[in-house]
Amino acid sequence: MPSESAIRALIDADPSDPFGWYALGIEFRRLSRFAEAREAFHTSLQRDEQQPYAWFQIAQILAEEGQKQEAVAAAREGLQRANAMGDPKASGELGGLLEQLEGEL
Repeated sequence: MPSESAIRALIDADPSDPFGWYALGIEFRRLSRFAEAREAFHTSLQRDEQQPYAWFQIAQILAEEGQKQEAVAAAREGLQRANAMGDPKASGELGGLLEQLEGEL
């Protein structure tokens, strides 16, 4: 995984690219900087709202933080995006996550 500084260089080169923000969110999550990770994923979604995996990451972080209802809502949003895009892999992963989260309520 690229370092935070390398990812920020990508973002500086093209702040409108959702991938750089997504990568930054992954790096922050790896470093347990969850609030910053969520913010980076949301920024990524502002650049391209058709990203089911950003919603997947947000849902997982919210669940890890004990925000179960919010996690379920994020997983549902991601699942809707994946289904609308016709992405069976993302739909399956988000569907599984949603089922797991709903079972924890």
